[in-house]
Amino acid sequence: MGDLVNTPEKRVHWCPRILEEMAQVIAAGKRAEPIMLASQWYFDSATGSDPLLPFIQAMVVLEILLGDKAASKEIGLNELLRNRCAYLIGSSQEEREDLYKTFSDIYDVRSQIVHRGKHRLNAHERTLLSRLRSMCRRVIQKEVDLLRADKKKDVPAQAS
Repeated sequence: MGDLVNTPEKRVHWCPRILEEMAQVIAAGKRAEPIMLASQWYFDSATGSDPLLPFIQAMVVLEILLGDKAASKEIGLNELLRNRCAYLIGSSQEEREDLYKTFSDIYDVRSQIVHRGKHRLNAHERTLLSRLRSMCRRVIQKEVDLLRADKKKDVPAQAS
């Protein structure tokens, strides 16, 4: 919730909106499966106590929503995910560049955990985990927004 809903008045408006979005995602059925699965992985990451597994769980969120096996074979998973993430959630060139660089740092930590058995995160890497979780929240929200936009487009087509 953070700064966006830091007062009771804001929470009153936030809760119904979030519940409506959740209902629309659930109602979308099969088209929403990646969002639902990514949300489960995000929840597990957000509630984990040891930062290593939550780091990997958060990366899985982005792999579910932004990954593509064929494309990742062509350009590599790191390049694919960081490009898609930066272009999906970046709202300016500067922010895209920041996301692009930060994602590379995040992916390096992910690789150290997965491929070298890294067993502890330092303070900077814990900050990267926080940034990664923020990216996950934003990507999930963008995907929900896209799903809802598609649903709005479908409504007039069904009426005619």
